[in-house]
Amino acid sequence: MSVPSAFAQNSIEDHAAFVSVLCATITLVFFDVPFISSLIFSLAGLLLIANQVSFSHQLAFIDGLTEIAGRRALEDELKHLGRRYTLAMLDVDHFKQFNDTYGHETGDDVLKLVAKQMAHCEGGASAFRYGGEEFTLLFKGKTTEHCLPFLDALREGIANYPLVLRDQSRPHDDEQGRQKRGRVSDTKPVNITVSIGYADASQADTSNEVLQLADKALYKAKEAGRNCIKGSA
Repeated sequence: MSVPSAFAQNSIEDHAAFVSVLCATITLVFFDVPFISSLIFSLAGLLLIANQVSFSHQLAFIDGLTEIAGRRALEDELKHLGRRYTLAMLDVDHFKQFNDTYGHETGDDVLKLVAKQMAHCEGGASAFRYGGEEFTLLFKGKTTEHCLPFLDALREGIANYPLVLRDQSRPHDDEQGRQKRGRVSDTKPVNITVSIGYADASQADTSNEVLQLADKALYKAKEAGRNCIKGSA
């Protein structure tokens, strides 16, 4: 693996390996320099410690499946908010039924898709996976009035995104699969929808209370038929 590709993948393990190889190479090249081995390997040790700290932070704050911030990161963020912000809770509609129909691997693809769309939500939103099929959006410095257009654009973008699924009747045998692909399409698109509930800082005294209000609003959206947005007021 080349140096650019290792860093492009942003892999912590690749970074650690690269630092170790680089330091060992420098030591061998400049072996005649006094104290070079102790200096370089001390530096390598410090870099590897920093790498492990970064890795521990990633495990604690980044959701492994969707690669967006997780619930612990959200809880930490809620402790340092100002006096103006909006929180939105988002839930994938009929997710259990979707999982039962298409399988857990496809369900994981759905969660990744939703997370990717949320990560590109405009308005300065920060996306978090709250747990299961629930997600959270945080808009710092914005009231619900400012956030509604961005939330609706997100909801509509997810609803209109064609998720391509492999044909469940596709033969397991590779040769039969190739023959079938020559006759009919091997993929089919489906659409998923999400429900969203929101609340802002003016409606409660603490961020946890605002989050609870957004969660209650989410259930209002579910009861209203799903694929819609409801506020706590």
